[in-house]
Amino acid sequence: YQELRQRARVIGVWDDNDYGEKDGGAENAHKKESQEWVLNFLDEPPASPRRTQAGIYVAYTFGPPGRQVKVILLDGRYHRGEPRELWSWLTRKPEAESDILGDEQWAWLERELTDSSADIHLIGSGIQVLADEQPFEKWANFPRARRRLLDLLAKTRPRNVILLSGDRHLGEISRAVGPRPP
Repeated sequence: YQELRQRARVIGVWDDNDYGEKDGGAENAHKKESQEWVLNFLDEPPASPRRTQAGIYVAYTFGPPGRQVKVILLDGRYHRGEPRELWSWLTRKPEAESDILGDEQWAWLERELTDSSADIHLIGSGIQVLADEQPFEKWANFPRARRRLLDLLAKTRPRNVILLSGDRHLGEISRAVGPRPP
């Protein structure tokens, strides 16, 4: 990892293991401290807006015009809806009215996507966005938030969107074709 950091810029966002609470959300009493620790680990500059905003979401644009890649990293922890029952993800009980991103991050995301000139948009989330068949943490457990994200992508129409997600401990490629998932 040290060699990688010397050779390349490392960017990132957290998942529950970095956040400090298994499948945790807004209820984490130590989320401000966790934010500071993760940003220190990522060598985020002291004057970075990520150090003063609530959550560690961020966007980067790489490459010259005509060959740009925009990387958008979503924070699905800091503002995530009310606490869930322990292991409620096993019962597949959707938190229909709970949010994942929070109002400030939703507004920021819309600004990042609206009229973006990037040729490719990589959107990173700590949990799966499209998959709904597995019983673990996923956007499908928050159907209103998932619908809002998919509707925002349809509204802003960024070019060449690739959703990157983590937390499954396996590799998978999913593709949404035709009508948007519910």
